[in-house]
Amino acid sequence: MIRRSLLIFVMLLLGACVTETTGGNDVEADPAAALSRRVELARQYIGSGDWENAKRNLELASEIDSNNAEVFEAFALVYQSTGEYELAEENFKRALRFDPDFSRARNNYAAFLFFLGRFEDAEPEFEIFDDGQPELENHPPVESEPKLSKSMRKMHKMAAMARKVC
Repeated sequence: MIRRSLLIFVMLLLGACVTETTGGNDVEADPAAALSRRVELARQYIGSGDWENAKRNLELASEIDSNNAEVFEAFALVYQSTGEYELAEENFKRALRFDPDFSRARNNYAAFLFFLGRFEDAEPEFEIFDDGQPELENHPPVESEPKLSKSMRKMHKMAAMARKVC
């Protein structure tokens, strides 16, 4: 009987034990890092043609910073790729409104306009982009910049020729 009472008493004590834990770390979330990671993920999804996951990550990024030019530029690329051209143009314009010196957005917007056959609209965008790029002949190659700049200059010339023909 004593043994049984002791066993019940020990079981009650063990049942009353509570272990409390808190979250993994005490570091506050870094919104800039979260934004950057969401845009990076979206770009990876864009590269693989996964438009829904790209949009989802961009929507989450826009909740962090609703005025971020990189988010709008990436949205524009998604919409361009899915044939939603009005939304693409709207997002390119937003990106450039928030950051007029964002050369990648300017380049992609110019290429987008060229793709649509809007040569007269594309030409000034090419010129603005070209004005912001170093002259290739006077500078050594820097990563992918020469390829980008050469292709933009070539497209600029093609746009000028197409405008003369039209």
